[in-house]
Amino acid sequence: MSSDQLVPTGYLTFLCADIDVANRDLSLHTNPRELACTMLQPIAERFHGRLFRTQGNTFFFVFKRPQDALRSAIDGQRSACGNDLTSGSQVRVRMALHSGPAVLRDGNYVGPTVSRVSRLAKTAESSQILLLSVTLSKLSHYLDGVQVRDLGMHRLRDSGDSERIFQIVAKGLPESDVVPAVPNNLPIVTSSFVGRQDDLRRLRRMVRAHRLVSIVGFGGIGKTRLALQLANEFSTEFADGVWFVGLKDVDNAAVIPQAVADALHLPAVSSDVIEDVLLADMAKKHVLIVIDNAEHLLSGVAQFVHRLLQVTNDVRVIVTSRQPLRVQGERILRIAALDEAVRLFLERARSFGSALEMSETTSQLVTTICDRLGGIPLAIELAAARATSKTLEELQSIPWIEVAATPLSSTIEWSFRLLPPDEQRALMSLAAFDGSFSFEAAEKVAFDNALRGKSLGLLGSLTDKSLVSYFSDPYSSRYYLLEVVRDFLLSRLFECSELPAIRKRHCSYFLNVALALTEPNIKPQVSLEGIAREWRNIRAALRLALEDELEVERGRWLVSRLWPFWLATGRTSDAWDWIRLALRGSDVPSRLRRELLQRAAQIALGRNDPAAPALAKSLVEAQERAGDPIALGNALLLLANSKVATGAGTEAELHLHRALEQFRAADDRRGVAVALCALGTVAGQQKLNYAQAKRLLSRSLEMFTAIGDFYGCVEVLGNLTVTSMRAGEFPQALDYGERSLALLRRLGNDADAVLAHINIAEVYLEWGKRHKALEVLVAAHQGIGTGNRLYVAYFYEAAFKLAVDVGAHETAAQIYGYAQRQRHNSGTPLQPDEAAVLQTRSRRLTQSVDEATLASLVRHGTTLDTTAIKELIESLDAPCRLFCA
Repeated sequence: MSSDQLVPTGYLTFLCADIDVANRDLSLHTNPRELACTMLQPIAERFHGRLFRTQGNTFFFVFKRPQDALRSAIDGQRSACGNDLTSGSQVRVRMALHSGPAVLRDGNYVGPTVSRVSRLAKTAESSQILLLSVTLSKLSHYLDGVQVRDLGMHRLRDSGDSERIFQIVAKGLPESDVVPAVPNNLPIVTSSFVGRQDDLRRLRRMVRAHRLVSIVGFGGIGKTRLALQLANEFSTEFADGVWFVGLKDVDNAAVIPQAVADALHLPAVSSDVIEDVLLADMAKKHVLIVIDNAEHLLSGVAQFVHRLLQVTNDVRVIVTSRQPLRVQGERILRIAALDEAVRLFLERARSFGSALEMSETTSQLVTTICDRLGGIPLAIELAAARATSKTLEELQSIPWIEVAATPLSSTIEWSFRLLPPDEQRALMSLAAFDGSFSFEAAEKVAFDNALRGKSLGLLGSLTDKSLVSYFSDPYSSRYYLLEVVRDFLLSRLFECSELPAIRKRHCSYFLNVALALTEPNIKPQVSLEGIAREWRNIRAALRLALEDELEVERGRWLVSRLWPFWLATGRTSDAWDWIRLALRGSDVPSRLRRELLQRAAQIALGRNDPAAPALAKSLVEAQERAGDPIALGNALLLLANSKVATGAGTEAELHLHRALEQFRAADDRRGVAVALCALGTVAGQQKLNYAQAKRLLSRSLEMFTAIGDFYGCVEVLGNLTVTSMRAGEFPQALDYGERSLALLRRLGNDADAVLAHINIAEVYLEWGKRHKALEVLVAAHQGIGTGNRLYVAYFYEAAFKLAVDVGAHETAAQIYGYAQRQRHNSGTPLQPDEAAVLQTRSRRLTQSVDEATLASLVRHGTTLDTTAIKELIESLDAPCRLFCA
């Protein structure tokens, strides 16, 4: 039996113990090796653990079960803390636990899991036991008598890895805390930084002197690694953190602001205002942002970075790309072949378990290999991974290595051809995944029956050879292919006879995953996080299900159940495309068709899409056939709203009365309240009948209050504020506005509180209390970024009215231009009552400013940035005081 068969394999838990002798004179009496053998090793063996490696004072144990590793660590720590070897001399041990796959080679374990547990142990203080989320999740049923303390996010020592760290707290263990780290989300760096010292010095100088630096070079040349090295160095120099934004998985330039916001952990807001929110947040911060892999979204990144640098003073940006952005102020650092390629090859080969030693012959052979690989770090690392199974002479003589500056695809092809047949098949099948994937997904999708029994070994071997990459998130270990590797493999996969079977397995597996995550009993947060983690593969599965018609019916049902995810993540445009695809065909089951039509009409209405009335009408007809009065009432509300959006108030009113009848027939009190509110809004906004509007809205408010629907109350109070203001009942309007604001504050809804502030400012404005109006508008402006685009339009329209009223006509003209731009961006036309008020102010403006000047000022207003428009509004303070004096 080989040594590899005597120790556990598979998904394991590792314990790293780093011994620190508090009194260095202790070395005269004993040594750390003896301490480990007499204290820690017997305890580990009692819990079925095995010592497999020692490095100086650091000892590594492996366990098949995480609960055994935990008990071994606690007992070992208690034993160490109670061991007083000499007077004044105590043993202190830093410990860490980490779970994951590892590759066994010659009785020793290698791979990212072992590297991570070592770094985690170095992060610990004396006598601590630390672990990460992936291990904690596997110990949830084995913590009797043990507590877990959340120490928050920290960077692991000797790397850029930032993780949420937990400490084991148990009787007999001393307590201590890890020192907090500067905030960052820098990704895992599992390898040493080799060479490029000159490039690093140049980059350091450039980033200190300039706000935008682009690192430009060939794919695989080491741009990302260089950027991360500097980011780690600078992590303590930026008060608000250093942040990494990877664009590898982003395929739409419109999503760039969302990707940056996600990386900086900003609170979720609607996708249509995410850029405004992000830029407002960044305006006050001192941060370094690394935007990685920009080449496929070059124009979008250039535009975003340009806007970011315009509105901030203390933000610096590093971009990695194969091409420069060509943005004003950009400084470019072009990097070429690695200057220490031989050293990189040897270090990486040793990290994969090779016993290579430096000699004149070795140096010559490795130099030849690196020269033929063009000094490209990724190509060199792929070659180094082969040094465990091939001699240097064999590597040098392989005919697939081209001479100097080999294209990376050739390097990948060379590495692929060296794989055994099973590994070739497995790697090619993994190209079916779009984005990262779990071990279970790889086993079920990529590996057929012939390979499934070898799945762990195959995946471990491919990871070890750097053809598959690996990382841990709080939920599981995950794998992914570098894009260049996947691109190469896809061409092979499409020529493969097994492709139809792989696609079918992929489609079925991820439909199952998504349907399970959208079950009613799943907590919303768990559902959203799970779908987001698997989204790229779920999207690919939907495409196979609906476009390629592999599983049409299940694909349609999934589309209907993904609505909460699309809504929460602002992906309504994505939802629009999928829902229309799911509705295609005449065989859609009637209940599913109604659900899909409901969502499609909602999205179309929110987008002001011309298709909204037709979709809503189709929904009404479908609900009429179904015979559900509440569902029909809701469909009629959608149809009425679509008519309001086009200015057809009379037609909207007819549909609302029908909806009211349906809700009353079903005794749906909330539906009745909603319909009354909508009727009141139409009466005020469309018919300008404020008395009728107030009667309807007041009755709606009574009903919402009776059933405890606070958000319904907020909406009606807002409408009553505007209606009373239009009727000239200013004290009553102010009371409604302040009640609405107080309720929103109680609900913690800052976004809609912005609208309440604007309504109150409008009341003061129409009441003639201009300076009070300005005070409220300034308060609203502080939170304007948290509202939607329509709220932004309302705000600047109110500011325009104020500027006209206090005689600041040139300022008013510029604000008017800016407000027009915001109204256009909102996609929502003016209602008749809104248009009438704005036209009154516009006429006063034309009487004071000549036509040519006015047109020029309005045009200039449309070009203003957020800083300039803010200064214009603040400039209204002086004329307000003068006017009110």
